[in-house]
Amino acid sequence: LSVVLNGEMNDEFVVTIMDMEGRLLDQQLHTLASAKDIIDFNTSSLASQIAIISIERGGEKVTGRIIIQH
Repeated sequence: LSVVLNGEMNDEFVVTIMDMEGRLLDQQLHTLASAKDIIDFNTSSLASQIAIISIERGGEKVTGRIIIQH
């Protein structure tokens, strides 16, 4: 799973992936090295499922659903 982050250089993001019951599957703290960065999550050990992804930056939070499928 690749996530594209846009912002200012040195912005800090917390990207969290949870299952539909709210259990943490993975989380990464990422500081942008440029205005646009891509971070990768290895989902090969996760079961195929619908999951929740949230991206937080400076008090702002965006949440959506993703499909993990192998």
